[in-house]
Amino acid sequence: MICVIIDKDAVSRQNVEGILKEITHLALIKSCKSIVEATDILKNNKTDILFIDMKGASRDCLNLLDSLDYERPRIIVTASDTEAAKDAFDMDAVDFVPKPITSQRMLKALSKVFNVPAQVIWKKENDMQRELFVKQNSHFEKIDVNTICRIEALADYVSLFTDGKRYIIHSTLKGIHSKLPDKDFVRVHKSHIVRVDRISKINGKVLEVEKHTVPISHSFRKTLFDRLNVI
Repeated sequence: MICVIIDKDAVSRQNVEGILKEITHLALIKSCKSIVEATDILKNNKTDILFIDMKGASRDCLNLLDSLDYERPRIIVTASDTEAAKDAFDMDAVDFVPKPITSQRMLKALSKVFNVPAQVIWKKENDMQRELFVKQNSHFEKIDVNTICRIEALADYVSLFTDGKRYIIHSTLKGIHSKLPDKDFVRVHKSHIVRVDRISKINGKVLEVEKHTVPISHSFRKTLFDRLNVI
């Protein structure tokens, strides 16, 4: 799930960033100090969850969310003042999380988004998607997700490249992507997915992963750069 943070307090942003980083199936694409900074991010990236400090939840923010050309993100409101809880629910927030925010309280809020108990999210964080079993001829081989560098679509098949081997799998690119941790992998082209921390170079419309050149399409370029720590 794609997430965005809006909070003018840098310490609070860093706290939420750290919590979300530990949850495998959440991908934080941007942490912003204001709704102005977040506007283009929200418009150009289909966001599933918005974490926003109550002070930033102005009428302009609500109008922006209502104007998006996709389903409105689920909202989790944070604030130092517990009196703000009522205002949070008035804006249809999923939950209100008081500051200072703890991992346990954030998991409880996220459990309402996923509609599962908080301990299930924690279990998913610890156990899910660290390995895949792929069919090769008449047997299944286990692949450590951490060794996957990139994936390329080939009609009704995909080529999955690990550190030491190439696997041909009968699947769609979308199907494979759904099995991988969102925070680790990003789609950069209709036919290519790469592991973010394996990108070594970006030059115009191509990037380099483990000395292999991968094209970047215009429609995925914005999402890619939002995931990178660009200065």
